Amino acid sequence: MRIKDRIKLRLNYLKELYRYHYESCGKEKYFRHSLDNDIERERYLAAQYLAEKGLLKLREVDSIGHYHARITAKGIDYLENEIVIE
Repeated sequence: MRIKDRIKLRLNYLKELYRYHYESCGKEKYFRHSLDNDIERERYLAAQYLAEKGLLKLREVDSIGHYHARITAKGIDYLENEIVIE
């Protein structure tokens, strides 16, 4: 995957969690990943990156690829102040 595509993937992932945050009253969103699936692997790596930046919280549910993600206040501020939300 190209760098531009990874940047876009991370931004879209954060926007998805932003929307989910308000639709679900702040609940965590359930995801799964498989290291055998290129798209799911890239998505998980995007989630890890965003978690390390403090823009989301990531919590593994089990050892077979299930996890929960939730946008943080820092992630909300980033989107609302730095990025135009569609």
